[in-house]
Amino acid sequence: MKKLLIICCCLFLATASDAQITFEKTFSTIGESIANDAKQTSDGGYIVVGTSNYSYMSSGEILLIKTNAQGDTIWTRMFGGVGADQGNAVMQTLDGGYMVAGATNSFGAGGLDAYLIKTDAGGNLLWTKTIGTAGNDAAYGIVQTADSGYVFSGNELTYGINGFAHLVKTDKNGNVVWSKTFGNSIRKNYIFSLEQTSDNGFIMGGYENNFISTNDEFSMIKADSAGNMVWYKTYGDMYFDHNFSVCEAADGGYAIAGINFELGGYNFDVNIIKTDMDGIVEWTKKYGGAGHEDVYSIEATEDGGFVFAGSSSSFSPYQNAFITKTDSIGNVIWSKTMNGTGYDILFSAEETADGGFVFSGVK
Repeated sequence: MKKLLIICCCLFLATASDAQITFEKTFSTIGESIANDAKQTSDGGYIVVGTSNYSYMSSGEILLIKTNAQGDTIWTRMFGGVGADQGNAVMQTLDGGYMVAGATNSFGAGGLDAYLIKTDAGGNLLWTKTIGTAGNDAAYGIVQTADSGYVFSGNELTYGINGFAHLVKTDKNGNVVWSKTFGNSIRKNYIFSLEQTSDNGFIMGGYENNFISTNDEFSMIKADSAGNMVWYKTYGDMYFDHNFSVCEAADGGYAIAGINFELGGYNFDVNIIKTDMDGIVEWTKKYGGAGHEDVYSIEATEDGGFVFAGSSSSFSPYQNAFITKTDSIGNVIWSKTMNGTGYDILFSAEETADGGFVFSGVK
């Protein structure tokens, strides 16, 4: 007999001083559900995006949840078609509505396509756009520009051949203004993070695999306001390095967060690399214990430091949600695991207006 699997999206708010939890909320849905991103909204509440009842390339709907300041649900919306639809990033737009970036194979050119969803302030659908090729495409980060348009980043992956990082500018209605790709035929490029920088350009973070070797390396791409590449940097050693998040630091440089696995070891460690504004490494730090650590989000904080979030199995028998706050040179101020009895992971981190932090993920 088949059974319905209930896995809850989660959202919790922590204070800045020592990660004491202000509230923790779970949002139950039928099937495997994941909260990939959460942002504070102008009313002090939160907007959460993820995927409900998700099975890769098979099924799933985009889940959009609006809460009040205490994390209580105000409304829930579902978007998608008969195929697989995933919500990867969300933001409140200048008009008070919301923009979701993700991927779909319910609509579009074939395989997965980047999928944009624009709603009003009540979560009611205004328009959708699919942007992609015949291969697999996805959007993982999105920002709104001063002209009320949008820029999103992600991947263009051709089956078994190569893959490119992409950066796409649209107008306020989602029509493509320009599209840029980065990479070449001897490596696959994966981009999972995007921020608009203080010079009105863009910074993207991910990793690449060079076909002439077996190692993956962190990658970071800086583009100007028109999407033209300023520089492309890779970081790592001869083993396995995956970067899932990037942020601009208070000093104008950048921090990237990912995982590192060295030959002869058995577990991943969190690896944070801090660079100057030209992508030159200033310091690198590793974090974790005897177990396995993952990191999926890093955020620069108002005090000049950083907060990052993921999961850890070093401090309990289970894979638990894991948060660490550092100073500007990567020294740990505090670190906390959310002890549970299953596999718990955080995919997003954001500093809130009161100096605390909001995190989202799955438990």
